Amino acid sequence: MSGTYVQTARHGGSFYVHSLWIEAAMPYRTVEDLPEAQTDQYNAHQKEAFLEAFNSAYEQYEHDESRAFAVAHSAAKKAGVRPGPG
Repeated sequence: MSGTYVQTARHGGSFYVHSLWIEAAMPYRTVEDLPEAQTDQYNAHQKEAFLEAFNSAYEQYEHDESRAFAVAHSAAKKAGVRPGPG
C-alpha cells in the first residue's frame, strides 16, 4: 500500500499531534470511471489500454492531465482490435 503519513504539531499552551494516512489513489480505478467523452470511440480492449496508460502517465508526469490523456489516447489507438476466438 502506498501513501503518505502526515503529522502536524501546534504549540500555544498545548501540544497537538494529528496523524493522517493519505492513500495515493489512481485517478481512474475502472474502465467505467473513465470520462465517456474521452473514451466513447474505443472498444473494451482499447479502453483497458487507455486506463492503464492514463494512470501510469498521470503519475509519471506529476499529475499533468493533458499529457496523461495524450499518452492514453495514443495507447488506445495502438491497442487496436484485440484478436479473439472465432
